[in-house]
Amino acid sequence: MDWTLLLAFMAGSFLGTLVVWAYLRSRAQVQFSVFHDLLQEKERAIDEVRQNRDELQQEVAGLRDRLGEEVQKRSSAEERSSRVPVLEAQVEKGVQEQNRLMERIAELRERISRL
Repeated sequence: MDWTLLLAFMAGSFLGTLVVWAYLRSRAQVQFSVFHDLLQEKERAIDEVRQNRDELQQEVAGLRDRLGEEVQKRSSAEERSSRVPVLEAQVEKGVQEQNRLMERIAELRERISRL
């Protein structure tokens, strides 16, 4: 009977171990499935963030180009506007010269009329 009892105990232990192993395996599979789904969701979120990053990088590149164009336009405008005082002085000199010549013409006409 000792052998029978020992054999029954071993069989029970084996079956109990098998039941516990099957239960733990099914739980592990469920957890694996949950973690797998979470991982896929995280990977989708990462892909979305990467796509947004790429779009933002393209937008930044476009804005940099636009900024460069605007800086160039401003530089040209400043260069042109820096010439304004010089041109105004030239115009003023021209007006003064014109007035002087007009006075000279008037003097010469008066002289001619006297002759």
